[in-house]
Amino acid sequence: MAQWANANAMRQGINEFMNTPWYESTGPCSHQVRDDVYNKYFKGKNNSEKRSIDIQNILMDVVPEHRNDFGSLRGYATFGRQIHKGIIKEFARKYAQTHKSKRIRNEFIRDWINHSLYRFPDGLRVQKLKEEFYDKA
Repeated sequence: MAQWANANAMRQGINEFMNTPWYESTGPCSHQVRDDVYNKYFKGKNNSEKRSIDIQNILMDVVPEHRNDFGSLRGYATFGRQIHKGIIKEFARKYAQTHKSKRIRNEFIRDWINHSLYRFPDGLRVQKLKEEFYDKA
């Protein structure tokens, strides 16, 4: 008796599945969502090839392959902006983390170069600047 009930429940589930439109029962995969976000927000924004690769790598971290919580295609088309906002927020946080170290390194190098070039009185450029100043004065 229990087997017969399970078989009927399975038939009813299949019938319900067959009666719903495909766009309400299937959803986008993570690859499609990454492509959609990249094309909508980053493509054609004067990105260099290196920056484009960085963006795609960070998007891979934000939307991994196993993620599938985007809903149906109909829901994604309707509420995709909210999904995109969450992805972009997470992307901005990760982008800031990865590029903060580069920014700190560049500031340190710039300060060190300025210090060694323009340190008074024995900086590398100080003597030449003195000569140019007094020659033109």
